[in-house]
Amino acid sequence: MTILVRIHLRWMIRRDMDDVARIETASFPSPWGEESFLEQLRREDVVSLIAEVNDRPVGYLIYELRRKSLHVLRMAVDPDYRGRGVGTRLVDKLKAKIGMDTRRDRVTADVADDNTGAQLFLRACGFLAVAVEREGCKDTGRDLYRMAWSK
Repeated sequence: MTILVRIHLRWMIRRDMDDVARIETASFPSPWGEESFLEQLRREDVVSLIAEVNDRPVGYLIYELRRKSLHVLRMAVDPDYRGRGVGTRLVDKLKAKIGMDTRRDRVTADVADDNTGAQLFLRACGFLAVAVEREGCKDTGRDLYRMAWSK
């Protein structure tokens, strides 16, 4: 049974790095280090969000503002909070941004070919696989699926 929780979204800040690192390590075989996250926080064309439950970070989403799209750079949810609406709330935030934007008409994300959990989640959110980038995953050499949602 899915248990929904009250989720608060806010901007990611440096103080979140310990929680982000914990979620990142639990979510990816080759986790980003703190410097990778801080680099994204410094970029003007990148937005970093935190999902909180009871003032505790339980998920994050980092996306890039591209000319015609929003592109997900990194997204993860604490394993203890998966299936409770956290990831869906983050993705819905992106969809809402597209709805208000006259220049951008889609959200894209690159997902490793062996990350079926992320593929199924994005598919449930209305994304479709639109391209394959052979050996596109820098750290593992795996193929990447470009998934997209359009308004």
